[in-house]
Amino acid sequence: MRTRTEQDAAYLALKQQLAAILVAESDGWTQVWAAARMGARQGSVSDLRRGKLDRLSLEWLIKATHALGYDITIIATPSPPPPRTSADQRGADRSAEKGASEI
Repeated sequence: MRTRTEQDAAYLALKQQLAAILVAESDGWTQVWAAARMGARQGSVSDLRRGKLDRLSLEWLIKATHALGYDITIIATPSPPPPRTSADQRGADRSAEKGASEI
């Protein structure tokens, strides 16, 4: 299972990818024109261009990207198990010893 920090990092990376598409696609447009094309408020486009992603939801970024003609595909794959620490190994060794002594 991922830690909260890893989950936050993955969430931010997804938001950054979508934001990069939106900024590149709207390069050269006024904020008002970009907002109209994205179905958004001008203030949201301003936040986007200033990198204020904490003010923009993932849902907003997906909808705006879709409004510019992009299809969004999400692929979920299992994460590899986290590396075992020496504390994990000691706990496993103790469990094995306890189980062996009860037989």
